Amino acid sequence: MNVSILNPKPLLAENRRFFSDKALKAMIMPLLIEQLLHLVVGIADTMMVSYAGEATVSGVSLDTMIYTIFIYLFTATATGAAVVLSQYIGRGDRECANLACFFLCMVELSIDLWYVIKCARFSAASCRF
Repeated sequence: MNVSILNPKPLLAENRRFFSDKALKAMIMPLLIEQLLHLVVGIADTMMVSYAGEATVSGVSLDTMIYTIFIYLFTATATGAAVVLSQYIGRGDRECANLACFFLCMVELSIDLWYVIKCARFSAASCRF
């Protein structure tokens, strides 16, 4: 039996750490607060329309799920871009960093425009009686 799997890895040496534990906690707290706010907004939306009926609550819940998916999509692309940009900046390649930033903006803009067009088509179709 391989016992080394059960033993934790030693901590990273102090001289190799980029951030202290206190700095990491300070960076994580805004992320936790953001997730809590998303949760609270979804709950508040549902509570505000709860008097209107089951169909309305279902619609609001569906809308909350859709915008949550887009928030996660944009967060994932921004995180991936941050990794790529930090590699280019660390290498000192400013031109590639600018190109990667431009590409990220174009990807985000194209996702936004696609969603806006889909919503406009859907709302125009649903307004016809």
